[in-house]
Amino acid sequence: MVVGTGIGGALAVGGRVLHNRRDNFGAIGHMTVRPNGDRCTCGNRGCLETVASARALATKTATAEQVAAAAAQGDPTSARRILRAGRELGLAISSTLAFLGFSTAVVGGGVAGALPQMLPAIVAELDDRTAMLGTCHVHPGALGPHAGAGAIGAALWTLEGP
Repeated sequence: MVVGTGIGGALAVGGRVLHNRRDNFGAIGHMTVRPNGDRCTCGNRGCLETVASARALATKTATAEQVAAAAAQGDPTSARRILRAGRELGLAISSTLAFLGFSTAVVGGGVAGALPQMLPAIVAELDDRTAMLGTCHVHPGALGPHAGAGAIGAALWTLEGP
């Protein structure tokens, strides 16, 4: 998954990314994690994007990166925002892994720099479901904050093909 301005995702099996007719296979950012939550750009309420994207983490006076930096320096308000985002990411990841029977998620994108701070909350959500999921792993994406770069994805797609 890519966590940046929005939240995107893809599913890979056997080293190949799966595709569907609308090219939205793995759109985890629009999974409902708060049924009565804020309205999302897609029209739904409580999507993961509304609570864990860079847009959701930013405040009127700080970018998501600044919030993550403040949390890393011990600011309790920023830390709560980051942990809440981590819990919601963990909920979405665990639900997706349970549905698909997968055991690994990879997270990259602009907000991935805050992944170490979010990881305890993500892992706690996964651990709450160990009886059903077994042991699961969340890894940082190899491209880190560059994972959402459309040009990189397009180049890789042309090499791999649909």
